Amino acid sequence: MSYYVHAVAGRLRIKLPILKKNPTKAQKLEELLRNLSGVEHASTNGMTGSVTILFDEKVIGSDGILLLLAQEGYIDIFQLIAGKKREESPASHIGQAASKALLGFALGRAFQGTPLAFISAFI
Repeated sequence: MSYYVHAVAGRLRIKLPILKKNPTKAQKLEELLRNLSGVEHASTNGMTGSVTILFDEKVIGSDGILLLLAQEGYIDIFQLIAGKKREESPASHIGQAASKALLGFALGRAFQGTPLAFISAFI
């Protein structure tokens, strides 16, 4: 599954194959985003499988939104890290960096107290 991310100041558009022809999933995502502090508008398009989000950059950034999507299962964090999504803007790099940070944290917890704990520091 690949992701298309396009971001400009206060606007984020992401193509999520999981939304394509899945109105229930799309509606749940819209509700999730609309309840997020700083999000001014969120709309999905079931035909294209994309979501457009307008947000106040003083409250939340595109990286925070991407992290939420990863935590809620809309984006596969491992594919973000592997760079299998198309990148069009600096916000894409922010999402990738945030994904690596989450993976490093998860690995640190998993290997805590073992000789492999140092590996998470290199991610």
